[in-house]
Amino acid sequence: MDAALAQSLRAWPDNPLGIFLTGERLAADGQWEKAAESLETIATNSDEAWIARHIAARARELRDGKGSSKKLFTDDRMIIGLALRIALREARNTPAGQRLKPLLDTADSFTSRLTDQLSSP
Repeated sequence: MDAALAQSLRAWPDNPLGIFLTGERLAADGQWEKAAESLETIATNSDEAWIARHIAARARELRDGKGSSKKLFTDDRMIIGLALRIALREARNTPAGQRLKPLLDTADSFTSRLTDQLSSP
C-alpha cells in the first residue's frame, strides 16, 4: 500500500490525496501553490505538527521524483525520526523524565535538527 501511494503521487501529482499530503496543488501556470486544506494546516497547532511537516516534505519528494526510496510512510528516515520523537515524548511522561527535563529538552532539540536533516534530500 505504501509503495502504491508513493507511485500515485508520481503518476497523478494533483490528485486530492496528494494535495492533502503535500499541501500544494498545481496552478493553471504549472507551478505548485499552497492548498487551502492539508494535513499540515490541520495539524498546525497540535503536538504532532512535526509529523505532518515531515509527511508533507516526504510526499513532495516522492511527487517530484527525489530521493532513493519509493515509500512514503515506511521510509527508513521517516521511521527513525518518528521513533526518536515518540521515545522522547514518552520519556518525558515518566517520573525519571520529569527529573531529567533539561536533558530531555536538549535531546529533543537535537532530535528535531536530526529529523530535519534526515528529511532533507
